[in-house]
Amino acid sequence: MAGMTLSRVRTRRFLPRSLAILALSILGAGHAQTSFASTSTKLACKPDTLLFGLVEVGQTKTLSTTLVNTTSASITVSKISKSSSQFWPAGVTLPFTIGAHKSRVFKIDFKPAAAGQVNGKFILYTKTFTTVIYLHGTGVRGWLKANPASLSFSSVPVGSSKAESITLTNTMGVGVRISQVSASGTGFSYRGLTTPLSLSPGGSYTFKAVFTPKSSSAVSGHISVLSNAPNPTLTIPLSGNGTSGAHISLGTTSLNFGSVVVGTTKSLGASLSASGASVTVTGATSNSPEFGLSGLKFPFTIATGQRVSFSMKFAPKMSGTAYGKITFTSNAANSPVAEALTGTGTTSSQHAVSLSWNPSSSAVAHYNVYRSGTSGGPYTRVASVPGTFYTDTSVQAGKSYYYVTTAVSSTGKESSHSNQVHALIP
Repeated sequence: MAGMTLSRVRTRRFLPRSLAILALSILGAGHAQTSFASTSTKLACKPDTLLFGLVEVGQTKTLSTTLVNTTSASITVSKISKSSSQFWPAGVTLPFTIGAHKSRVFKIDFKPAAAGQVNGKFILYTKTFTTVIYLHGTGVRGWLKANPASLSFSSVPVGSSKAESITLTNTMGVGVRISQVSASGTGFSYRGLTTPLSLSPGGSYTFKAVFTPKSSSAVSGHISVLSNAPNPTLTIPLSGNGTSGAHISLGTTSLNFGSVVVGTTKSLGASLSASGASVTVTGATSNSPEFGLSGLKFPFTIATGQRVSFSMKFAPKMSGTAYGKITFTSNAANSPVAEALTGTGTTSSQHAVSLSWNPSSSAVAHYNVYRSGTSGGPYTRVASVPGTFYTDTSVQAGKSYYYVTTAVSSTGKESSHSNQVHALIP
């Protein structure tokens, strides 16, 4: 008989369902401290299992299920028990009642306290039955993150492109190897990132996502980043809207003049371009008397695909940081467009660096001046000037500065960096 019993246990998967349940009940008999919650279909969970995936330790992720009352009478949940302190009901006040044939969204938070897999369950109690929700998640200490986590390009004219920066950061204590990057969705691509790419602990890398709409419609897509991080596939959602008709664009939407001595004027180069069709610019207004422009006579027309260069000016009236905006009006579909401006007035300039360079042999609209505190860069643009000289008055005593220049054509094409020069401020 013992042999028959053993054989029956080994082959219990072939028993009818009712006999299998009976066998489990017999195996559980005699263990008084073990209890089994019975789940009733009267209060159904859709779904009854929530998979939270990877969640960074100390962070919270919320998922929801729907509780459905399948009966013709109200059901009241009076108590909720949970098997793990890392799962919590979100925004729940007990008791709560679900009417006959009604439903209710039930949210659950997962906040891992340590790295590793966490399994748990919620038991919802009524007067006559219980319902179980099964929970699974994994805590991780750091992973590969994207900033921004998603990207919207808004409106972009058909036939033109718009690029936005995305920074990947390794928040783990070990290095991460990015093996593959791909873009999906009509008109979406990326540039400035070549795989394989290794990120040291805490390291970051910035590249560009690009939207080149093919038609006048709203589209969506994403960039996928594959790596050996705990989140092996990082997905960055993308969206954009292709538009037709004439559009006007500023070469840059913001300019910082740095420090300028009160009573003097500093100029920076700027530009306007047209796409989709020619654009007639009818005027420009400044909301601050300290900021203005030169090199433009209104109205004027920009041909499709062409760019017009001019200068923005900052003439501080007092010391301190000033903010302004110059707004351009036109017949373009996206009119008006505005350039945000900032600069700091100073009472005197104790130090300055004067730069000059040989003119380019090609036709040039203006020159860009770049500066870095480190030899070899990275460099930050500090000025755009029409001539071959520039004085940097925003330097600080005791610091080193490294400068390079570039030449910019009337179509906005920029040359490579010149040779680097070094200035040590006493």
